[in-house]
Amino acid sequence: MRRFFVLIFPLLLACGLAAGQTDKSRELERMRIRADGGNVQAQLQLGRMYFLGDGVPKDEAEGLRWFRKAAEKGESQAERILGLAYESGQAGLTKDEEKAAYWFRKAADHGDEQGQIKLAEMYESGRGGLPKDGVEALRLYRRLANKGDAAAQNKIGDLYEFGRADLPKDEVQALYWYRKAADQGDVLALTNAARICLTSRNPDVRNPMAGLNYARQAVNAKRGDPELLRTLAQAYYTEGQFEDAIQTQLEALSLAPAYRKAEYQRDLEEYQRTWQHSKTLDKGSLGPWQTK
Repeated sequence: MRRFFVLIFPLLLACGLAAGQTDKSRELERMRIRADGGNVQAQLQLGRMYFLGDGVPKDEAEGLRWFRKAAEKGESQAERILGLAYESGQAGLTKDEEKAAYWFRKAADHGDEQGQIKLAEMYESGRGGLPKDGVEALRLYRRLANKGDAAAQNKIGDLYEFGRADLPKDEVQALYWYRKAADQGDVLALTNAARICLTSRNPDVRNPMAGLNYARQAVNAKRGDPELLRTLAQAYYTEGQFEDAIQTQLEALSLAPAYRKAEYQRDLEEYQRTWQHSKTLDKGSLGPWQTK
């Protein structure tokens, strides 16, 4: 009986695999029929499958063909994907930022949040045949930010902090929006909030202890990131916690890419020198992030 099972098992396995392949082929054919009949969700799914090579041979051009069919019926995700393809010149398309902006606007008008962010970025930089318009970029970001979108909140903070797209700088507003996103655990916002609290000359914004707290949260949220560790080390240093700064910077240095190790090493040496002389240094001695 055992000999019979050993002999028959490969045949059963082969039959099972063949049946599985047949079922997949039938499902794919049924999906294609629905897509050819105008079913938008089937078109979108086929686009993803071909674009990623998921269950079918990877074929970005074929995937894009199905995305276009869905986009032409107003499917917002497909509209955004077309915009991204034109923006990057992917899937055999010629790079065309005006067409990208056209599809991002379509996606935004149909409620796609990432499409709104991409359109806002184009207004922010004046790309895709659009005017450089910080007010319009801010309006688009704010629409999402007021719904709790952390990426949009962080974008608004960036606009205000650096006065991008000809908007006036406003660090108080920048910190307000960074905190909104940071409260949701957004790592980029935590890092931005840490930086502005540590570097700002505005007494209403500068708060090294808060900066240290944000830097710790960022490291806890994304372990092993050398840049986040470096920010935390700088925060410790600014607060005069030199031994913690050195230990954290050593960890950051061990994880830093080779082409950036020299700058990490310079920071480490500065922390070590300051620590060695800390007993004789005035407590108000300036660190690399502190300003006169």
